[in-house]
Amino acid sequence: MASANANKGTYYPPVGFYFQVEFNLLASASNFSNLNNLENTITSGVRDAGNLLNAAGINLGDNYKVDTSFQEVSGLKATLELDTLAEGGENRYKHQLPRRVTYEKLVLKRGLVRDSAVLQWCINALSNFEFKPVTLFVKLLNADGEPLVTWEVVNAIPTGWSVGNFNAEQNALAIEEMTLAYQYFNVKIN
Repeated sequence: MASANANKGTYYPPVGFYFQVEFNLLASASNFSNLNNLENTITSGVRDAGNLLNAAGINLGDNYKVDTSFQEVSGLKATLELDTLAEGGENRYKHQLPRRVTYEKLVLKRGLVRDSAVLQWCINALSNFEFKPVTLFVKLLNADGEPLVTWEVVNAIPTGWSVGNFNAEQNALAIEEMTLAYQYFNVKIN
């Protein structure tokens, strides 16, 4: 009993390998404040907006979640730019004034998927110069598969796509890498 009570208030950080990426092609930043109703909003939107999706070159049918299995996500980083202002007569320090927040590019890696709406979205942007900004969600999950932290990445567009090296002497998967630029991200801790 004593050991159970000793661990009762102990916090264990979540593991970084249990996550999911969802490309919600009709989501907008205003939907993020109400994640509980997001699934119903998107699902009904897809049924009512088939022409919009077809015009975007994406054929989803009734499914609004696309290609959620990635092996690595990086680039969820925001940095505050500062302006330095030296005050006349004060030589001990300079004032640091906030200017704007900048965001790194998002990099997604996974095994090469042949029949993929996300890959088609990248090809349309990079080969045909047809850019369709997409809102996507990166979710860090708990042991039960429920989101602990959700990052809403707003208006992402592909800026790069590559496939890893092929080597006949190694037994490795063909890995594709997608690089996405985006406007900003919102964070929700559930």
